[in-house]
Amino acid sequence: MLGKKLVLALGLVVCVSVSLFAATMTNYVVNVGQGDGALIITPSGKVIVIDGGDSTSTTSKMMAFLAKKAITTIDVLVLTHPHTDHLYGLTTILQNKIVKAVYDPKYPATTVAYTNFKNAVAAEGCPYYQSKTGDTYSWDSALSIKCLNARSSVSNVNNASVVLKITHGTNTLLWAGDAATSDTENNMVASYLSYLPAKFLKVGHHGSSTSSGATFLSKVAPRYSFISVGAGNSYGHPAAATLTRLTAAGSLIYRTDQKGSLRCSTNGTGTYTIALNQ
Repeated sequence: MLGKKLVLALGLVVCVSVSLFAATMTNYVVNVGQGDGALIITPSGKVIVIDGGDSTSTTSKMMAFLAKKAITTIDVLVLTHPHTDHLYGLTTILQNKIVKAVYDPKYPATTVAYTNFKNAVAAEGCPYYQSKTGDTYSWDSALSIKCLNARSSVSNVNNASVVLKITHGTNTLLWAGDAATSDTENNMVASYLSYLPAKFLKVGHHGSSTSSGATFLSKVAPRYSFISVGAGNSYGHPAAATLTRLTAAGSLIYRTDQKGSLRCSTNGTGTYTIALNQ
């Protein structure tokens, strides 16, 4: 059965094309409030967590979401950069002794929060790798994963962000961390242009005005954009100008402050679903 259809019912958006079956990759943009947190379950069942929100509580939003999804082991944990709205929840996860490997650009931050994170990694005793621009990761044989940015020597810690391009057959995702237009996005356009096109984009820096530049978006050309952002946040995220640029790029926009945790599932052959309020 070929063809495409769109179904909207009970808060669920389903987009389907091509009927060939393949193992599913499930990607969650978790509603952690004003911060970032993502959960990826790969086709072979590996569990990847990218950032963990800003709660230090043992009942943090990220931990609660993992429990809801019955996650008891994390194969790969990625800290995109050492800001508290990304790392606090990861420290809590590490303290639960369920992590097998950690990746981090190892930006030389001296904050108490980042020190606590590193101490938690050491206590966990798992391998601790430095992510670098240009790395490729073999976390699942069904996926191609390229690191388009991860730097330890930049003046703005947001530009240290791990940016991952994940390819699952014909479906592509770009996780942009807190990358800024004036530095990281422009560098990726110059150095990794062929890797930028992506059907799904986790929007950089919560939709701030300093990310998701017009040139960058024209190269990514996302069909769907996911913004992780807290309701009524004091930063004014997402910026109206950024929303305008995303719309001008032809992208549909889903926000965690409006739709809760978001799920994007792909089978690698063109079929995908997007679900809200997960």
